[in-house]
Formats: sequence, structure tokens, C-alpha cells
Amino acid sequence: MGWINVTITCSELDPRNLADFLLDQGGLSVSIVNTNPDSTVEDEWFDDSSQPALIIPNSAAVAVLLPLDTKIEPLLEQLKTHFKLAGLPAHKIEQIPEQDWVKSVRKLSRPQKISERLWIVPTWETIIDPKAVNIRLDPGIAFGSGTHPSTRLCLQWLDQEISGGEQVLDYGCGSGILGIAALKLGAAKAVGVDIDPQANAAALENASINQVNFPTFLPEELPAGKFDIIIANIQTNPLLELSLSFSELLNDGGRIALSGILKAQSGAVQHVYQHYFSMSAPENIGDWFMLSGQKLKFA
Repeated sequence: MGWINVTITCSELDPRNLADFLLDQGGLSVSIVNTNPDSTVEDEWFDDSSQPALIIPNSAAVAVLLPLDTKIEPLLEQLKTHFKLAGLPAHKIEQIPEQDWVKSVRKLSRPQKISERLWIVPTWETIIDPKAVNIRLDPGIAFGSGTHPSTRLCLQWLDQEISGGEQVLDYGCGSGILGIAALKLGAAKAVGVDIDPQANAAALENASINQVNFPTFLPEELPAGKFDIIIANIQTNPLLELSLSFSELLNDGGRIALSGILKAQSGAVQHVYQHYFSMSAPENIGDWFMLSGQKLKFA
């Protein structure tokens, strides 16, 4: 068992945009690697919004960790098409043993202050603010450590929207971070859905670490019932397909938050969801957007 590490060099692109693209395509983690041996900038730069002063090296490549069965050539073709490149970017592929990846994840995962009262703290780190709402997280191989902009947008939205007693559906739960956050912020109930059984198992483990009840299901196994809040941090195509289903799963006046949306995709999502929801102005961190709204009475 192991993973594939692909290091991509492309001087035509901002490495942050390339890193975001690779995460959106299923990357488990990314780092920006300094390729200039004479530079004084640190060798690796991990996306950490708690340290905005970090400098991106001028000469950089992006390293992405991928599942062992990932087809690299189709991924590179997608990259070429997405960024309208003349050819495939230079790249290096290496296989990473499982234990080496665990060490890498622990290196890049640090306590994250999400808002004044909400922190995400890896299980191997010390809690910084004991008075805050601290979510203990072991992301494992499931997406969702709190560092990615799309996840951070959702967490900040939940912090504002949860007042106590809500019924919450976390659709595309990954590590379970959003559902667990909802519960620790005061929701009465939270349920997770993911198409990946491995993610559902990781979410259950993280729920246990945080001492909350967060059942998870495959989409076809979700029990009948309605919710006050749905939060979905997934890719754009499934979001577009699920608009009516989400409306039917919400109580009257229920609220929804949609994330995992790139800037260029936000208009299409807004257009589809405005048929069922009164949509608020988009929020964003860089090129990543979150849309939110309230269910229309006639929907």
C-alpha cells in the first residue's frame, strides 16, 4: 500500500492556482516546492492561511500526493486543457510508502484558527485555546483538514448560522469536519453522506475522537427525513445535479451552503439554485467560492 507523488514544474502558472486545481482533482495533499537551490525561501510551502506572510518562491514546482491507482497521463491532459497550455508540463513521478505519507501529513497539519471561537486541532497537536470550540481531527486519507479555502468558508458559515438545536446534513462529508463542527457549535443532530465508504469510516472515527454522534451513510442509504441546514463541499457537477434533491431535503425556510466551487463555475451554480433558494451574495477566499441561500416557500 502506498501513494504516488507527482511533482509538476510549470513556469507559466501561479503555483497556488495549480495546487488548487490538483486538490480539486482528488489530490490528498499539495505542497509548493522551491526548485532554486540558491534561494533563501524555505524548501516547501504548505497552504496555511494562519500564516499569510509566507512567501511563494519565484522558482517553484507543485508536489501532489495521489492515490496509488491514479492515472497520471489523463490528469496531466486535464491540466493542460484547463489552463490552456501548449503541451504537457514537465513532471516527476515517485511512489511513496504509506508511513512516509503519514509523516508528511503531520508536517503540514497544524492547529487552525477558523474564527474567534472555532479551532481545528490535529489529534497529535496541543490545544492552543481551551476556551474555544476545538475540533480534534485526524484527516487520514479522507479530504477535509480545515486548511483548504472551500472547507474554511463552510466552517465560518456554520459558525455564523448555528444558533442551537438545528438538524444538519453534511453532504460529501469526507473526514466529517463540517458535521462534527455543526454538532460542537450547538446543532441537535448532524448526519453525513459520502460516496466513499472509506471517507464515511474516517468520519465516524473523527466523530468518536470528538465524542459526538455523527452517523454517516452512502447516498442511497440516507434515511428519510428533513433538515434545517444542508452544507455540501463537493465538486460543481454533482452540486448542479442535486439542487432539487437538496430543496426537497430541507424544511421550509431551511438554509443551504455550497462550496468547492471555483470562480468560473459560481455563475452556473447560482443560476440553477436560484430556482429553489433565495441566494445570498457569494463569499470567497481567492478563487474558491461558497454560495448560500434559504429555501423558497413555494419550492
